[in-house]
Amino acid sequence: RRIKDEITFRSYYKSLDRPNPEADKWKTPHMEYRHNKQRRYMHTQTTPTLPNGLPLTMKKMTKEEEEEWKAKQEADKKSAAEEWKRDQQRIAEEQRKAEQARLEAERLAEEERLAEEARIAEEERLAEEARLAEEARIAEEARLAEEERLAEEKRIADEKKKAEE
Repeated sequence: RRIKDEITFRSYYKSLDRPNPEADKWKTPHMEYRHNKQRRYMHTQTTPTLPNGLPLTMKKMTKEEEEEWKAKQEADKKSAAEEWKRDQQRIAEEQRKAEQARLEAERLAEEERLAEEARIAEEERLAEEARLAEEARIAEEARLAEEERLAEEKRIADEKKKAEE
């Protein structure tokens, strides 16, 4: 390889300056390159417009055509506004329905919770009653056993007395 084949800064910029139709084929308008710089912003440019919003290139409108066009624009605006309003109403309705559904679900959950609490309280009450009944039964049994023991002692004492006499 010779130095001549090396790309130098100078040769690089020279090649940029030289128009090259081959390179232009793949260069897109927004790419920066030396010659023909104005093409860089071509994709941003639009047709110049008059204050009424029509492109400058269009042929002059007659009064009737202009009025027709204005009426059409107004109608478009109106229909768009109506559609927007309808959409807003629909969205509001959906939100209202969702809110109602949420409140209903909350209410049901609350009712369920209360029912569960009531059930648990009832179970606790029944368990307490059963415990008290059990305690009462045990106490009654103990009393009867005590009475029996006393009666037995009395009988034994009576027997002893009789035996002594």
